[in-house]
Amino acid sequence: MDKNRKEIRAHFDALRNALSTAEQTASSEQLCRLLAELPEIQRATHVAGYFPVRGEIDVRPLLEELLQRGVQVYLPIIDGKDLLFGRITTLDPADLSLGPFGIPAPSTGAEPLTSLDAVLIPGVAFDHEGNRMGRGGGYFDRALMNASDRPCRIGVAYSCQIETNGLHAETHDVPMHIVMTNTGKIYPPGP
Repeated sequence: MDKNRKEIRAHFDALRNALSTAEQTASSEQLCRLLAELPEIQRATHVAGYFPVRGEIDVRPLLEELLQRGVQVYLPIIDGKDLLFGRITTLDPADLSLGPFGIPAPSTGAEPLTSLDAVLIPGVAFDHEGNRMGRGGGYFDRALMNASDRPCRIGVAYSCQIETNGLHAETHDVPMHIVMTNTGKIYPPGP
């Protein structure tokens, strides 16, 4: 990774980490309300999310709502260098296994990516063109690189994680179909 990407990650990590716990909670709740209004989420029957780490915006309130509505919900499973998605029926960490990075994950099962309708994807930073910068492991990019329009890739972040000058996308970076923050949809432009 070049130094510039390290510096960009450090900059956006610092902005995110500067948010108080109350700001993180309020922003996460607002994001979940906005996501619930997206047609791509409203019509979905299979949605993948994630368990937040390192201050990532928390989509668990939306995942809980989806579970209550009968939507099939999935979480990532790290298998070597691969990212798979396993179905869950609860977000209770006691009912999940700890993955390689100590992140709660389903203990078994993996669905083909194409069976999912939408995937909520965290990132360190996003831009107004749908580009995403992750932590550098490439898990989401590798998992999604051969997917075209299915599943819908929805990047989620705090509003402070948007790079207004654009991110330099590398050849392996997979763009998002939608980027949503706690203040609204960033990409694509429009309502």
